[in-house]
Amino acid sequence: MRNNVQEEISEFIRMCEQAYDTGCSEDVGNAWDKVSVVFGKVIPGFFDGLSGPDSPRGDMRLLDLPLITAKLRIFSAKLDYDAAAAKKEPTSDMVPLTAAIEIGAPFNTAIELIVDDDKFTGNEKTEIISQINALKRIADSPFEKMVKWERVRPVLVWLDSKNERTAAIILPLAADAMK
Repeated sequence: MRNNVQEEISEFIRMCEQAYDTGCSEDVGNAWDKVSVVFGKVIPGFFDGLSGPDSPRGDMRLLDLPLITAKLRIFSAKLDYDAAAAKKEPTSDMVPLTAAIEIGAPFNTAIELIVDDDKFTGNEKTEIISQINALKRIADSPFEKMVKWERVRPVLVWLDSKNERTAAIILPLAADAMK
């Protein structure tokens, strides 16, 4: 990735839009593959909602391009926002910061909800926050889904004995940890 990330993102957006407009299967495949390789691990949830070449309905990469373009634009805007907040330029140095903030946001929000909820006792809050932190570590880990599943399973077993209010907070985080 080049130092001028915004310029690179703009090039990828143009490539995706051009491939979508022409509909040429070779251009579509190249655009989908190149963007996926460069941003698949950088943009949190990049592959969520994409069908790709192995869809049960056939090669759906052409229909994925508008969603990829939207994800690139959102990431670009988030990068600008984070750079402005840090009073820096949106360079490749800011990309890890932007990606890390996105991944941890649901977990941090859940912790704030627990802390502010007076219906939980102090011990319950400590126990729930401990489980949220465990899920956050799983989400941040580079492991494959199978390993992540093995690490999420004990949290779900723990959740079995809790109330629905706790489950409503923990279950979406467990799903996020599996991504």
